[in-house]
Amino acid sequence: MECTCAHYLSITVQGVFSHHEESNDLFRYTSSRWLYDEPRQLAERYVKFDVDALKRIASDALGSPCKELTKFREGYSNKVFLLRMQNGEEVLAKIPHPIAGPAEYIVASETATLDFVLPRVFKSSTGHQVASSPNPVGAEYMLMEKVKGRQLADVWPEMPEYERFHLVENIVEIQKKLMAAKLSKYGSIYYRDAHPTGMLTDNCSTLSIPDATTKNTSRFIIGPVAANCFWENGKRDLDIDRGPWNTAEEYFAAVAKREITWIKQIGRHQPQSPTLLTETSLCSPDIHVQLLELYLTLLPYILPPVEEVTSAVLWHEELYFDHIFVDETDRTKITGIIDWQGIYAAPLFMQAGFPAIAYSTEPYEWGTIMPQLPDDYETLSEADKETAKDRLRVQRLKKFYEMACLQLGNPLAYKAMRSRFLCSVDPSILILHLAGRIWQDGPVPFQELLLQIYEKWDGICLSRGLDVACPVTFTEEGISEARKVADKWGDARVDFQSLRDLVLGADGGVSHEDYDEAMAQFNLYRETLEERREQLFYLDG
Repeated sequence: MECTCAHYLSITVQGVFSHHEESNDLFRYTSSRWLYDEPRQLAERYVKFDVDALKRIASDALGSPCKELTKFREGYSNKVFLLRMQNGEEVLAKIPHPIAGPAEYIVASETATLDFVLPRVFKSSTGHQVASSPNPVGAEYMLMEKVKGRQLADVWPEMPEYERFHLVENIVEIQKKLMAAKLSKYGSIYYRDAHPTGMLTDNCSTLSIPDATTKNTSRFIIGPVAANCFWENGKRDLDIDRGPWNTAEEYFAAVAKREITWIKQIGRHQPQSPTLLTETSLCSPDIHVQLLELYLTLLPYILPPVEEVTSAVLWHEELYFDHIFVDETDRTKITGIIDWQGIYAAPLFMQAGFPAIAYSTEPYEWGTIMPQLPDDYETLSEADKETAKDRLRVQRLKKFYEMACLQLGNPLAYKAMRSRFLCSVDPSILILHLAGRIWQDGPVPFQELLLQIYEKWDGICLSRGLDVACPVTFTEEGISEARKVADKWGDARVDFQSLRDLVLGADGGVSHEDYDEAMAQFNLYRETLEERREQLFYLDG
């Protein structure tokens, strides 16, 4: 998912605008800059709306005049405004950016999802669609309760390890509650009587949870996926299957067929030139399609052998420090989790993983063996010792999360995580993750996974209780040639990515304060970066 790091701002509106630039700052993305392709990045995050209309709607919802509107938080995919009422109440208004996807689906789904998880939404633009009345704000919006407490990012550095462990336990408990929902289909959640105009509901299904007395779940349905991956880059105009789906196989097949349709109708017509932020391939679009068709042939046989880990589950994958709020006095108590935008019921093993607060790229050993400092710790410099201790803290947090899933009654999440992280043993797991990214990543890694599946077919079948010949074949000569190209491509990719990450980061974004220095460094390395990207680009072909 996209970067959603929160930024706190101070653009305030009291009454009617007196300066055009002041109002424009509410509509523009103002939190950071981009070193590369900045006009497009800013355009994808520009949303104009009627500020006074939004204030009137908030006033009507809370029964008190709105005296102030402030841009409160700005992520890469949405803006959040704080509205203060004369009676002292506060409410947040969230407006998605164009880059987030189809705004009407996103808002309708997130509103229903939040209500399903924990009712905190006062009003949204979905109501105008139901009433067939014009939306006076001029943009899709959602009015929601301001989460009480403090952001975890503010208190995490001063929290001792035992408090962090207790917080992880509470995260596991929340995930258990999400997994308790019995979801019969894969897709996004909507209100049965308040969904985007034109959305067909014939294939939608009602939600159910074990304790039906706590919530009227018949108000909710599972419908088409609102996540941007099914709508971006021209996909909105394509006739593709967006769900909901009855089985995991249907879901994964729809992802591959979505990419095939996009490549045939849009991708093949795009100008093919190297860019510095993507690894889009020069390779013929027909090669991408052929590889995806081979994948579809294999799909019925390569789903995870543990059927439960493919079950449809709601899961918040972006548990960053900025998305978790904790109690003012008890920092282990979670008062709220924000940013449910684009979340939908998907196969559990595609989502389950260590929470983002415990993210680490270091190798991880599963099981009961506790992480330790390196054997040569005493010989390290003071700086390296601090780095080693920081790594150990993250590894211990990951280990505690793993054990908490087992000991607090969420073993299915543990099984799903193991399935997700055993890609080196079973390449069929990894290829399920990459099928929707073949155009961005290029055909080389996808083809390599197909080759590995072919070579490990007997073991894959054995683990699934199957006795069937591999439905795709490769020649020894073809495998050898593909591996030579893959080796060169892998080296070129490492060279390109290491330099790109150094000078551009993930997307070229940089703070206002660091912009001049970062741009100078980018210009210094730009020619070299372009040369490395071009080398990678043509190896793919």
